[in-house]
Amino acid sequence: MIGKKFKLLQAKVIRKSGSKTILAELPSLFVHSKYQKVIKKIKRIMVHDEYNSSKLGQSIFIFPIRPKSKNKSWKVFSRSSSFESSNDEE
Repeated sequence: MIGKKFKLLQAKVIRKSGSKTILAELPSLFVHSKYQKVIKKIKRIMVHDEYNSSKLGQSIFIFPIRPKSKNKSWKVFSRSSSFESSNDEE
């Protein structure tokens, strides 16, 4: 892995599904070409978590790997703090 170029993406853990597997969502924003409206698109992907240390709501950095299974082709690179929810503002 050292010396290779790979893209890191930031995702949010939304579900722990089995041993060493988490479900994460990747949000993306883009502008519609005709209507100029900002559209939010969320992609859900299965991620390999080798040490089973990610928690729900946690922000993680992931990178692509060769497929581990039918649906898993991403791996956790590092963890950061959890996302702040909008309900905690009270």
